Parts: sequence; structure tokens; C-alpha cells
Amino acid sequence: MVLLTIFSNFYLSTISRLLLGIGVGLCSCLGPLYVNENVEPEYRGRIGSLYQLLCTFGIFVAYGMNYAFQKVYDDDHLSLNKWQWQGQFGIGISTGVLLAILLIFTPVSKSGIEIITVNIFQKPITKNVLNKVFVRPTLSNIGEA
Repeated sequence: MVLLTIFSNFYLSTISRLLLGIGVGLCSCLGPLYVNENVEPEYRGRIGSLYQLLCTFGIFVAYGMNYAFQKVYDDDHLSLNKWQWQGQFGIGISTGVLLAILLIFTPVSKSGIEIITVNIFQKPITKNVLNKVFVRPTLSNIGEA
């Protein structure tokens, strides 16, 4: 996002836009995955719906901001000067900074703890402890839900 704001070269803007798309794609895949690992089963559907609603609301806000940055010259033509289109990308930096700050305070997910303790430390006893701490759903538990 910072690169898009700084560069006015077409090729550098295209490359930075590609990198931005990859980052947004990763966040849109990993966000719901992280939430589903950490939310109680009875709230997962609500949280997933809220996530989708907020994504759609974010798109609506982005369109509203783009409309606010536009300058109408004629009835049929819309034109943006350099400051206007760079300002659109520049405001998006604030959401990225906010996400980076909030990621510091997020807890490690249950599968992340298992990866750290079982795969890195190679201690078989930790897997037994994890199975006691984090109850894995069995077929009977799933059938009851």
C-alpha cells in the first residue's frame, strides 16, 4: 500500500498492486480460519456471517471514499489528479497499520500451539498433554451437536 502511494510509475504500481492483492487474499483466507479455530462451536456461524458482513461493509466504505476523492469535470467524464488517486491508497495504509498493531495482541491458535510444542520440541509427552487440555471432537460429540 505504501508503494502504491509513493510510486507514480505504471509498472511499479502494477507490481505493488499485485503484492497488495496477494496480501489481501491471504488475510481473507486466514482470517476466517483463525476465527473458526478459536471461537466456540455455537458462535462460529454468527462470527463467520459477521466477518462476511464486515468485508462487504469495507468494500462499501472504499467505494464511498473513492467517490469522495473524485472531482467531476463534466457530466460524462470523471478525472482524478495525482494527489487524489494516491490519497485513496494512502488512506488504506491506516487499516494495514491497525491490523499490524492488533496482530501483536492476538493469542496463538490451538493448532499453532500444537505445531510449536509437538513439531519443534519433538516431545511426545506434549501431545498427550495437548489432547487433555484441548478436547478433540469425537464422533459422539459431533453427533450430539
